[in-house]
Amino acid sequence: MDKIFDINRFGNLFEYECRNYLPRITNALITYVCIIFSLWVTVVAAQTTMESWTRVSFISSIMNIACVIGPFLVYYNANNRKKGYVYALLPASALEKFISMLIICLIVVPLLSYATLTFTDFLLYLLSPQDIFGFNGFDFYNPFYMGLRINGSVSILAAGSTTLSFLFSISVSMMYNMVLRNAKIIKAILISIAVIFTIVIAFIVCIVNDVEFFFEAQVLSPGRILTIVNVMQASFIVLFLWITYRRIKKVNY
Repeated sequence: MDKIFDINRFGNLFEYECRNYLPRITNALITYVCIIFSLWVTVVAAQTTMESWTRVSFISSIMNIACVIGPFLVYYNANNRKKGYVYALLPASALEKFISMLIICLIVVPLLSYATLTFTDFLLYLLSPQDIFGFNGFDFYNPFYMGLRINGSVSILAAGSTTLSFLFSISVSMMYNMVLRNAKIIKAILISIAVIFTIVIAFIVCIVNDVEFFFEAQVLSPGRILTIVNVMQASFIVLFLWITYRRIKKVNY
């Protein structure tokens, strides 16, 4: 490539990926609709009601799963030894491919999932006989609500932590998708479980050995914990995205 980034070339790449790669999440979106519809049918058949706040929690769980598996669905074959040559031969630089992947995974896929889940919930709410059975009430799912609800100076840190958690989960999925080649989702889950287990054990050992220091020095105060978590998440996000970019640039087929 003559240029590391060309806006016209990037636009053509983004349009191509949205047209050819993005439809791969169609089955997933249909699955999300079927899950909510099945929930509605169950509630109606039982002649009971489900409040909006309960459904928001349910939608939140589906939304988190949708964002995590999004990179795998859209770019599953990007580093495949047999099918990945199509992605490798796209007339775009590694930086353009990375930015396009970033936009699709961080913005487009979450927005499509959010719109699908919210519209389905709203439609089924309209179809429910009010105050009798079905979906009772409607609230827009706000992914940042849990972070913003904490009062005082911690609220901004909590909202930031919620946002960073969202970015962290997607960036680690992008990295796994470009690093792993076969059985990506299963391997990613197993690796994540092993890493989390190791971190939890190490944290417990630290607390047990210095429990008085942790509590007397107020190391475990909410504000300090959130600050540490935010810094760590931001650092890992940068690391995961850098690894993803390097894999796009250096992947061998």
